[in-house]
Amino acid sequence: VVRVFPGLPADRAGIRGAYRNARGEILLGDIITAVDGKAVRSNDDYLSLIEQHTPGDTITISLRRGDEQRDVSVELSDSD
Repeated sequence: VVRVFPGLPADRAGIRGAYRNARGEILLGDIITAVDGKAVRSNDDYLSLIEQHTPGDTITISLRRGDEQRDVSVELSDSD
């Protein structure tokens, strides 16, 4: 994830985009590994899976943050 917009569903779910640490180094954001249990290996995979849903649907996004794997629920909106 490169950027998460404040107040939108990804932000509310706690998904983290890339950021700079105190030394100014750019650190990776979360890496999305699956949507509703279906593997995501590219941005095209992610977009294809998201396009199968409509605003108001709740999806489960599996992501990796550093060495940690986690699942988050995201309710989609028109802006996703």
